[in-house]
This record gives sequence, structure tokens and C-alpha cells, in this order.
Amino acid sequence: MAEIMKYTREGFAKLKEEYEFRSKEERERIKVAIAEARSFGDLSENAEYDEARNEQAKNEARIKELEELIQHAEVVDDLPHDSETVGLGSTVKVEKNGETFRVFTEEESVFEGKTVILAVGVKHRTLGLEGENELIGSGISFCAVCDGAFYADQEVA
Repeated sequence: MAEIMKYTREGFAKLKEEYEFRSKEERERIKVAIAEARSFGDLSENAEYDEARNEQAKNEARIKELEELIQHAEVVDDLPHDSETVGLGSTVKVEKNGETFRVFTEEESVFEGKTVILAVGVKHRTLGLEGENELIGSGISFCAVCDGAFYADQEVA
């Protein structure tokens, strides 16, 4: 059985929106691109056809992943928040100052440390935020399972 993932209403709506887009509009666009590429002739040396088929495979894989995520999603309405924790639905601001990160919560708490672990699931998955790539490898980790061993026996929070 797949793991139940918790989402805010907004996060779940984004999953469903991406699923609808990929399973309808994007699927149709790729179908047209494949048909057009076929019309160019010999498929064995047809780069457009190969590209369209690869795009189709990636899209179908993502659709399958989204179906799985949606099927095993739990939408959480009332998220407990206090000044000591950061969790699902929390909004934070992260600043890096030399070797130290400062995390500011909506409740105006400030956490400081040399490392920030953004545990966004059981596999490495970035958030797609502005400035995120500059912090990768300098104390920001995205997978508690993958990166947790680096911080074994250390206080991280």
C-alpha cells in the first residue's frame, strides 16, 4: 500500500490542476506532435518523432505519478501551528548569513542553524523556489531519508 501524503487544500488543488492539464491538453498536444512528425516520413531517422515519443513517455509517467499521489492524498484543514514548530502549511523565510541559516516563521519565531532539512517527502524533491538552486549543497537538504544519514547523531533542530 502506498504512503498517505498530507496536503493543504491549495497543494491538493495544484496536483489536480496539473493532472487535468497533463491528461487532457498536454496529452492532446503531444498526440498532434507525433502525428505531424510521422508525416515527415522514415521513422527510423526522424528526430522530431523520437522527441515527441519521449515527451509522451515523460508526460504519461507524470500522469501516473499524479494519479497515485491524488489517490493516496489526505487533505488537512486544521493544521496545528505554534511558535516552536514548522510543518505542513507553514510559510517561512530562509536567509543565509555566512555559515548560518536563519528561518523566520509567520509567528515571528526565528530558528538558526548550519543546516536546514526540507523534508518534502520520502524522495529528493525540490520546491522550485526562487534562489533555491544557490543553496543546494551549502546546507540545504530536501530528503530526510536520503540526506538524514549525513546528520546522524547530530542536533539539527
